[in-house]
Amino acid sequence: MFEDVFSAGELVATRIQYKGCQVGECCGVAPTGRWVTFDALEDFRVVDGRIVESWGYWPEAQIIRMLTE
Repeated sequence: MFEDVFSAGELVATRIQYKGCQVGECCGVAPTGRWVTFDALEDFRVVDGRIVESWGYWPEAQIIRMLTE
């Protein structure tokens, strides 16, 4: 779910809430079938309607804790 979306020129910044069930390996953790919810930041540079660069932040330590505790 998109929480926030901002843009300026070629740059787009998003804050997204992810929610899902782990069915494949994630962050080095074998599938657990557990549900996780977390916020992530994703930023993009868009040129002529196409994403040409992306970078972001995923709370990897938080995700691993949710999958292993």
